[in-house]
Amino acid sequence: MVQVDQRCCGGDTREEQYNFTKSTNFDFVANENYMYANLDPTLFIHVTILRDSWSRYVSHFGHVKRAYGLKDSLLTWIRGQPDNWNVRHICGTRCMLRPKFGLSREDYAYTRARLRMFRHVIRLPAGAGNLSAFHRDVAALCRGLKWSKCNTMRRVNAGQQSESQLQPPWQLTALDDCLFSDLPIFLCPNALRYLKLERMVGNPCGAACTVY
Repeated sequence: MVQVDQRCCGGDTREEQYNFTKSTNFDFVANENYMYANLDPTLFIHVTILRDSWSRYVSHFGHVKRAYGLKDSLLTWIRGQPDNWNVRHICGTRCMLRPKFGLSREDYAYTRARLRMFRHVIRLPAGAGNLSAFHRDVAALCRGLKWSKCNTMRRVNAGQQSESQLQPPWQLTALDDCLFSDLPIFLCPNALRYLKLERMVGNPCGAACTVY
């Protein structure tokens, strides 16, 4: 990462991003926050590992427990987290201030169109899942970026957690799940149910955010 705010690279406009490319020797950078509004595949090769949404929430809960000594339960912590994390971050600047349960049909279509501009989209399923496809796509990524060392069998895993067996709140992941399956929203029943929810007052977390 090259920016303190963990966004990359430069700013929302193409001009800001072009200036960034002229100011650095980095040829591979990581974006950990909301993507900028401009997404120009002529300036950058965009790559993402799109993780099963509920697994990502559970994994990050384990991280904050270890990092901050968090005593909250998963269900307490999750109430103060933004919904549909993957969609929000790929959507980027447009979606970063949407209130909880406030993403629209248009936001989803915008996000799905942006994802199609990525050179490589790797999907990491929950549990055992379809790991053969995952390894195939990682290998294609490594060939595409001309990486000489690429162990497609290595997988970072924070370990099994009992919380992962809880029933995921469908509202939290409905749009993420649809995006993970690369489907238009009208083919995702839970995503259509999500659009009928009453948006919460406040920020993307709801009334207040839990530690992240």
